[in-house]
Amino acid sequence: RSKVEKCAIDCGITSNYLTMTLTYLIWVVCLIGQGSSQSAPTGEKIVVSGWNNVTATFSVHSNGELMRGEDLDVEQGWSWLEVEDSTIWAITEDWSMSDVGGSVSRWVFGAEGNGLTMAEKLELGPGNTPTHLLVDKEHGLAFTANIGGGSWSVIRMEGDHLVEVQETFLLDTAGCNEASKPHQTVVSGNFAFVVDLGCDVVWTFTLGPGNIEMVQRNQLNNGTGPRHMSFHPQANLAFIVAEHLNIVQIARINPDEGSLTVINQVDLSSVEGSNPKYGAEVLVGDTGEFLYVSSRSDDGGVLAVFSIDEDQEKISKVQEFQLNGTWPRHFAVQGDLMMVADQKGASVQVLHIDQVTGLLTAGEIYETPENPTFVGFKTQQSDPSTTTTGD
Repeated sequence: RSKVEKCAIDCGITSNYLTMTLTYLIWVVCLIGQGSSQSAPTGEKIVVSGWNNVTATFSVHSNGELMRGEDLDVEQGWSWLEVEDSTIWAITEDWSMSDVGGSVSRWVFGAEGNGLTMAEKLELGPGNTPTHLLVDKEHGLAFTANIGGGSWSVIRMEGDHLVEVQETFLLDTAGCNEASKPHQTVVSGNFAFVVDLGCDVVWTFTLGPGNIEMVQRNQLNNGTGPRHMSFHPQANLAFIVAEHLNIVQIARINPDEGSLTVINQVDLSSVEGSNPKYGAEVLVGDTGEFLYVSSRSDDGGVLAVFSIDEDQEKISKVQEFQLNGTWPRHFAVQGDLMMVADQKGASVQVLHIDQVTGLLTAGEIYETPENPTFVGFKTQQSDPSTTTTGD
């Protein structure tokens, strides 16, 4: 007999009970081992913000599962963020304060990656309510697309610091069916492209040293409602998601002039129902092989996947993935994971991306604060000494 069996007999423990106990302990150890191998933390986090005053954080595990982390008390209306290591740049889109205008601010995580401290804040001025923020460190600038006010603001930066609002451009509404509604800024080379949902225009600005100038008014068809745009990483192509028509447009870019010409368009969603459909977000995958576009409707939210033929300058739909929610306002991609923020459902859905085919499969769904409008990955720094301070 083994020492364990002899000890059990001396203590009056029956062999059946001992067997059951050992079996249970082995089962627990097995589960722990499986859990650690299948769901180990990756060091990545995601940040979810929106039309509320709470920004949620989640840790990402290797199998794509999320674990809710710290909820951060923030200013009302963080509808868009830029997240980089220990720093968050945020805009406030608070329509109750439209007479005062919105703001852009920089916040720094604590040394352990928890808590936020505001480093600086700049007011954009009365009537200027932002809906999108882009930080462009290469040019030492940040940009806000101000849907309220029909304007576009340029902020001077020094390193991570927001220094001053350098200039605000009031966009020309002559010939527009609606008031100007700038909704996004995208930078390519020394050009900044401003997507204007109200005017059906993509404005092009040059980013010269100390001199920013509007050089192109790229007019789209009336009623298109361009919302966001994404560039191909190799070809001179851009993809524009239209809110009003629920389509994605393919445009050819002139890299010397900053002009663009729409050459084709494709429908996003075939979901049946009486409710309207609205295009939302568009993103080209890292390799340039696949395009991902979201469509919102109370009849069902969709994430459409397209293969890209850069030589023929065309796209072909390979999947129309039916989401759990209806209002996929924003999504983010990193590696083989996609996080989709469902604004009306107050949740984030995890999707898995096949790196060969580009196709999506469903993951779990996680509750968020109400009205999420932004989701982004935050890379966790391994060396606390590299943390940016608010000094």
